[in-house]
Amino acid sequence: MKNFLMQRYAGIADDAVILEEDSIDTIGNAEEVLKILETLGTEKVALLTVGFHLERSKNIFEKMGIAVVGFSSEEFLCKRSRHYEAFVARFLGSARVKVETVKETILGGILMVDPRGKGLREVTTRLRG
Repeated sequence: MKNFLMQRYAGIADDAVILEEDSIDTIGNAEEVLKILETLGTEKVALLTVGFHLERSKNIFEKMGIAVVGFSSEEFLCKRSRHYEAFVARFLGSARVKVETVKETILGGILMVDPRGKGLREVTTRLRG
């Protein structure tokens, strides 16, 4: 992501990009980003992720009090060339995207019941931790 950002916006200084590399899930990512933003005195971020994950990610970040402008990676890939446009079309029609979309819908529903995602974090920690 940093390489993409640096190529896309060549005027950004290398030390102006801060990577959050400690989290293992989206809720943890939002918490860590919030800490970074508080030290910088800002509250707005650009969020780049895969399309099926964007809405839930934005919701999580916004619940943490972070203003988000969201972008899907597919949107940017399609603009690169016809080759990438065809690649994205195949990807979006794939079984993986269908499964991930269902998972995101389920996870979004769980977050309505458990807004802080404590149950989800426990599962993530056990699976990834």
